[in-house]
Amino acid sequence: GEHGGDDRFDVYLLEFPTSADGEYRTDDACAAAQSCSGYMLLENDFDGRNYPSLDSAVRLVASHELFHAVQRAYAVSASGILHEGTAVWASEAFDASTGDLEYQAASYLKQPERSLSQETQGTFDAFTYGSSLFFQFLDEREGRDSLRELWERLATESSGEAENWLEALDEVLQARGSSLADAFSEFVTWNLYTGKRADPALGYAAGAELPELTERSVPSGFAEEMVRVFPVAARYYTLEASAAQPLSAAALLEQADGLGLLVAREHAGKIEAVQRAERAGHALLAELALEPGDLLHAVLYNQSPSGNSLRPDICIGTQAEVSRCRSAHGDPAASSALSAAAAKPKGGCSALPAQAGEWPWPLLSLLALGFGRRAYTARGRSVTRRRWRAGMLA
Repeated sequence: GEHGGDDRFDVYLLEFPTSADGEYRTDDACAAAQSCSGYMLLENDFDGRNYPSLDSAVRLVASHELFHAVQRAYAVSASGILHEGTAVWASEAFDASTGDLEYQAASYLKQPERSLSQETQGTFDAFTYGSSLFFQFLDEREGRDSLRELWERLATESSGEAENWLEALDEVLQARGSSLADAFSEFVTWNLYTGKRADPALGYAAGAELPELTERSVPSGFAEEMVRVFPVAARYYTLEASAAQPLSAAALLEQADGLGLLVAREHAGKIEAVQRAERAGHALLAELALEPGDLLHAVLYNQSPSGNSLRPDICIGTQAEVSRCRSAHGDPAASSALSAAAAKPKGGCSALPAQAGEWPWPLLSLLALGFGRRAYTARGRSVTRRRWRAGMLA
């Protein structure tokens, strides 16, 4: 229409009175439309802002706000996570040297128990920006077109709203031969390969530049009842091995649709094996053999895109401890496992026949080493990233 004089995108430079340094606004005339046009407000000089250069500031903030305009052209409204998460990702796709996604990802990796389906908390919620890590994962795992396909699918919604973006993403992934459940299961695994545990062959291409995942350290024999696991969210636990022995994790829930559990072995600072849980009685059970000083990582996650949280009981420790915990929580399949654990010699090397419904732990370890390390080809990056505190983006 007559807004702005012509069809070019309008950018207004001004001195922001707050810590914000960019904002996208929609035109009032298109408020009732399925898609919308708008304009950008941009800090005029970035004087006193914590950016390495004016050029870096402009490239980061302008690309972020411009992608908000792209979003509004597809759908009028969007969840805060989809809105800000894909905008941070877009800036990374435009210029990875800004390092903004690596900085923002800390807000997700510090609280992975929060749901990707949860709405924004307050005026500024850092978690929504940190969720850009999930969209970076989709870019690297599925390809960049998957994100374009997500917005195109949202544009076909008659309401023009994007609140159900997770269901739309599931449809996109299923058309690609995958699913949201499969993708989220891989995502929670990739998040183990961050910081010093980074492995570009198994996780993010720039995992070493991401902050390390925050986990809960627990003692052997740890047990907790009714752990709340929200949709598309995960809880991470870590346990240090005091002896050479198998360590287990079990999640007990009779109706466990959407619930996932995996364990990983960390040796000398690197993840060497990943084992996904199998159903055993009322429990999801996973186990790996560890050496003294190794770390067991246990990840409890909910693959469902929506619905109520799941409330499993969780047990982490030695075979005997986990079997006792399962038995105490009413798992009928735990008694045979407990008997087998009690019958094992206290020292030396032994191999016992598997009880009904059980796998011998040496075989589990070999399976984990053989099949748990599914490699993905990640696009390498040669750019030099710089770490600095990015300004607040609207």
